[in-house]
Amino acid sequence: MAVSTMKKLTVYAHRVDTDAIVRKLMSLRCVSVDQTDLGDGQLALKRESVDTRRGEIEKRLAEISDALPPLTKRSHRKKTLFAQLRPVDRESFCRDGSVERAWQVVKDTNAAVAQIAANTAELSKAELMSNSLAPWVGYDEKLNVTGTDKSSVILGTLPAQTEMATLEAALGETPAEIETVHLEQTVRYVSVLCLKADEEEVSRVLTSFGFLRVTFKNIDMTAERAQEQTVTRIAELEASQVLLEQQLCELAEQLDAVETLYDIENTTLETLKTRQKLASTEFCSVLSGWFPVEMTEQVTGVLAKFECAYDVTDPAPGEEPPVLLKNNRFATNFEWVLGMYSYPKYGAFDPTFIMSI
Repeated sequence: MAVSTMKKLTVYAHRVDTDAIVRKLMSLRCVSVDQTDLGDGQLALKRESVDTRRGEIEKRLAEISDALPPLTKRSHRKKTLFAQLRPVDRESFCRDGSVERAWQVVKDTNAAVAQIAANTAELSKAELMSNSLAPWVGYDEKLNVTGTDKSSVILGTLPAQTEMATLEAALGETPAEIETVHLEQTVRYVSVLCLKADEEEVSRVLTSFGFLRVTFKNIDMTAERAQEQTVTRIAELEASQVLLEQQLCELAEQLDAVETLYDIENTTLETLKTRQKLASTEFCSVLSGWFPVEMTEQVTGVLAKFECAYDVTDPAPGEEPPVLLKNNRFATNFEWVLGMYSYPKYGAFDPTFIMSI
């Protein structure tokens, strides 16, 4: 097989037509646009600044990109190894309200995904809180109560094998009431009531027996009441997750429209990137690039639809046109292997077919 013979293209167009010309040429998928030389003559050529528009489009593309994975994951669209391209009329898609509907799908999808993430985080916290509250359901006081002016209430845990009689003996003459709220195989949950003046000594003795203090500063209710509220909230969150998942499955039916929206925005971005390569005056833009000779009729056919001047020439001596490989359907699948090393120079032999065998 061979490297395609390339033709050099130079186009002089009205600035108002530049976007349309670039977009039409890009749709042919055969034109490579070069950085146009500004020159140093009297004609005031300059680069067009599109940074603001480019930033806005990149932001929109990122938003669509965030929505595509969750929609693709839930789509029931038949997946095939060789998917057929879907023809899309860009003008009709933009004119009949499809763009607005696709954007609404994107926004609803991202909002649902964000809410699922928020619910998941809250569920995790609620389940941890429920587990923390469960052993204290039999405790009748508010969990944030730490005592009165003269007394202290200490909540915490001791090893289950702790001999309570030995602990009380260790407290000696220090008055303290220790109540077991809940007993598990390895942990004993206790509440301790003592005089505020004796709290430090009581804490010292408890610590020597492996006591770990537990605090519920923000829970101004009993453990039983707090547990009821927590369980209710967990049920609400789980129900919300089910509804959000159903919503995403319904939105996934519009995956084709969202993919089309992505392609439109991406094409607009590529058009802007190409425009940054052009040289312009106040009213005119200059485009230069290359295309394969076999596409001459298609390229000139596009340009003929606009009021523009263009010139098609052979490469000048010393110029290096871009390399476009020309292979049959079988060998084309192996062009990427050649690309891992180096494409042949323009005008040289293309070894792709031999390598593919």
